[in-house]
Amino acid sequence: MEIEAKKFLEHLLQRYKVRNVDPEVAKISAKLRETGLKLPDAIITATAIVVGAILVSKDEKIKTSQFEVLNPKEFVERSSEVLRT
Repeated sequence: MEIEAKKFLEHLLQRYKVRNVDPEVAKISAKLRETGLKLPDAIITATAIVVGAILVSKDEKIKTSQFEVLNPKEFVERSSEVLRT
């Protein structure tokens, strides 16, 4: 693995956290299901809303004004900028 890729992977792994589905996430997920999102997408989206995270997805249905959604290419570009600083 080249050094740049290894640094990028380490950068990502330091930022991941496992989070349980709590009542707030469940409530928002249920509302999102009413808009046609599938359950996994609704849970991921609701979690991003609750924790104020940026969501990385190619799914155009997940665009929302409640938080930032980046496609994978945008995420890699932004993360690469962070690693250069």
